[in-house]
Amino acid sequence: MTTVALVEIHSWHSFLPLVSGYLQSYARQDETIAERYEFEILSRHTSDGRVALVAELAALDSDIYAFSCYIWNGTLVREVLEDLVRLRPDAQYLLGGPQVMNHGEDYIPAGAHNVAVCNGEGEITFLEYLRELAGETPDLGRVPGLSFRRDGRVTTTLPAARIKELTEVPSPFVANLFTDSTYHVAVLETNRGCPFRCGFCYWGAATNDKVHRFEMDRVKADIEWIAKNNIYAVMIADANWGLSARDVELTEYIVECKEKYGFPYWVTIQSAKNSPERVSKIVDILLRGGLITRQPISLQSVSDEALTLIERKNIKRETYSELQRDLRARNIPSFIELIWPLPGETLASYVDGIVQLCRTGADMINVYPQLLLHNTPIYEQREIFGVVTERVPNPVGEAELVVRTKWVNREQYDEGVWFWYALLSLYDSRGLYFVSSYLDRKGIAPFDEVFKAAIAFFKERQDFELCRYIKRSVETLDHYEYSNGGLVAHRIQHSMRQDNDRLMHEFAASQPWWSDPTVRALFELDMVARPYPYIEPVQEPGVPLKEVDIFELGEHHMTVDLPPHLVAELIERKLLDDPAVRRVRLDFTGKNKQVCADEDDPLANGLYCANLLEQMLDMLPEYQVCDTALTGEAR
Repeated sequence: MTTVALVEIHSWHSFLPLVSGYLQSYARQDETIAERYEFEILSRHTSDGRVALVAELAALDSDIYAFSCYIWNGTLVREVLEDLVRLRPDAQYLLGGPQVMNHGEDYIPAGAHNVAVCNGEGEITFLEYLRELAGETPDLGRVPGLSFRRDGRVTTTLPAARIKELTEVPSPFVANLFTDSTYHVAVLETNRGCPFRCGFCYWGAATNDKVHRFEMDRVKADIEWIAKNNIYAVMIADANWGLSARDVELTEYIVECKEKYGFPYWVTIQSAKNSPERVSKIVDILLRGGLITRQPISLQSVSDEALTLIERKNIKRETYSELQRDLRARNIPSFIELIWPLPGETLASYVDGIVQLCRTGADMINVYPQLLLHNTPIYEQREIFGVVTERVPNPVGEAELVVRTKWVNREQYDEGVWFWYALLSLYDSRGLYFVSSYLDRKGIAPFDEVFKAAIAFFKERQDFELCRYIKRSVETLDHYEYSNGGLVAHRIQHSMRQDNDRLMHEFAASQPWWSDPTVRALFELDMVARPYPYIEPVQEPGVPLKEVDIFELGEHHMTVDLPPHLVAELIERKLLDDPAVRRVRLDFTGKNKQVCADEDDPLANGLYCANLLEQMLDMLPEYQVCDTALTGEAR
């Protein structure tokens, strides 16, 4: 028997290898393949490292090794491949996935006669590749959708046909190919394709804008298998969950399975772009089922020019506004996603977009760095857009950060990252949320002016650890890591809370608007009302209070007496409704909080706090009006 090792190296632990399951289940339909080949699926984590992975794979002594290649594992796969080819020179090696497809010249080592790259959807190419290798005189030139070296040069065959009838791909779940009981995270795919062609994304560019669906009964069987096999988390891989009316029924079925089997614990979705009512209904179903805690609103940019150049003008911006209004009306946490810097986006338009979003009262605004992904429209037009990249400091991945475009130079790029950190510190993490909102609303100082002043102050005040951390992150491109935003919140809201109270006080007191007594009162409200990300005792602020009097300090609550002008401001923000109120209890119990397990684990703390930032609405304290008598009891 010829042995095949299907290898997936993930950035998530205990990740179910769906791609390997598809390849095996599709190929084994062929009688020749079923008779001649044995398959072994391996799902490993990037932290396993080169040495351990090479040792394990070499010990398998497989005839064929097939790797799934992505932006997060590209460097590690290259290294493992280099060692394996040296140790097992008689084996065959196949690389597939969005990072390598159509890039055979870059990923097939010079002189390597036994390394090939799959271009496009994998099932047909993989099947034909195995068929060819099983023949007496194999010729990879007969395999569609393949790149390989012939006579020292890379040869690429014509593309394989796209699978339109997805029933041709048997379910690897139902076929029971995933026998490892340690899988905790699974991908669920109910269709393939995307009707949009967003410039930064591979989905639409790869599928010719057509969407093909797996049959309903098959998807439900997959969902039930996931639930019955104790899978904790499900990532729905569809590009637009909610695009089809059946997605509502499937969402309800996921919740039914959760109620019946106790799993999964949570679900992530990429919501449909132009179906706000259906998406809102789906979010409501998942929330009632306890399967999601918040909903992303993926704007990416507010600039008309940028949206035109990345081909998102056909996605109605009002759709996102309608969704945000609906979520807020039902008290459902949401966060807005932006990308910096997209083609067509200037520093001014980026800043203006963030200001507009702050003025809408967005719960949280998440700015992702622009990654140059292979096989995307932006990648194909990178010279036209003047795209310049730098490799992020990650030893296992191959992420390239866009640091310059025709509209943004490197200095402006860095300023945009600084601006995000100011937004994150003052607005998202609630460092000076009430102050900045008041200043903008009253026309005293707009959000951008406040954030830019904070940037200048942070650059100067390197005696504060937070300021040093931000400066270092901008200089080293560490902001690429998703956990970095969470680490800022971890410092501001927890580990260096009082030190950052002093930072915020020194910044605010240095500004001309500090003379406004309402600003000073709102600053003190920011100090006492800032949320806590962990289950922990509340603290007194790290600076003296003159306007707000702390009447009682409980373990998870604080009762404060407020001056009349601060009560009036809270009424305007719809947090209070009675001008006679003087005493208010702030309850910090919140939702989904945990105890900080390890102060010395920055990655875990950063990921945890980044996750909670995105559900800020659930973290904010509850305002309970108290009897103004000396009891302090909530009414």
